[in-house]
Amino acid sequence: MNKFTVHYPNGIKRHINRKERDLLLSSLTQIAPHVYTSTYFSGHLKLTSGPNFLDLELIFDYPPDREYEREQTPKGMVARLEQMGFVSA
Repeated sequence: MNKFTVHYPNGIKRHINRKERDLLLSSLTQIAPHVYTSTYFSGHLKLTSGPNFLDLELIFDYPPDREYEREQTPKGMVARLEQMGFVSA
């Protein structure tokens, strides 16, 4: 089986594959077969796969102006905050 579940302190459950589990294993505690718990959340976001932005663009049309905005993923938010000087755990 290639699916594992991680329970975070804020109540979020996340399904991960074996490769992700191996990367996070030092900070995880196994509570059942294929089920782990973690003591922190933000550090794991950087290790997740996927894009920083969703393949979606919102258009806000306020004549005569038009604004475009892309939807950011949690991984992208962490990256942006780090670029601004914030340090994640």
